[in-house]
Amino acid sequence: RLGAVTGSRELLSRIRACRMPWSVNALAVEAGHYLLQHPEEYRMDIQALLTERKRVTDALEASGGVEVLPTDTHYFLAWLQRGTAAQLKEFLATRHGLLIRDASNFEGLDARYFRIAIQTEEENNLLIEGIHEWIQNS
Repeated sequence: RLGAVTGSRELLSRIRACRMPWSVNALAVEAGHYLLQHPEEYRMDIQALLTERKRVTDALEASGGVEVLPTDTHYFLAWLQRGTAAQLKEFLATRHGLLIRDASNFEGLDARYFRIAIQTEEENNLLIEGIHEWIQNS
């Protein structure tokens, strides 16, 4: 992963003091340079991602087994009313070839939490169907 931050000198100094050394590998740095040199080739339609996120989160919440936490991004955190994220992740991977992020090791969360990043409409439909199937059978 590669990210950027802007801020005052004071804030950036405090952030530098707390960050891990070598927090970004050389491949990520080179990828970042390439993307900055070719912005038109990799422009994302953020509004389309947010619209798709709303569709996916609404569909998951309609299942009755998933609660989605509010977000302003193209990914979201959710939790299961029954079962664990590890069980759901295993089911989706083995039965549907899909991956979700088990968020049970995030500080303050428990075994029910998972994170999803919005993909294409087709991929998201497969994910919705897979999660609905798991909820109905668990």
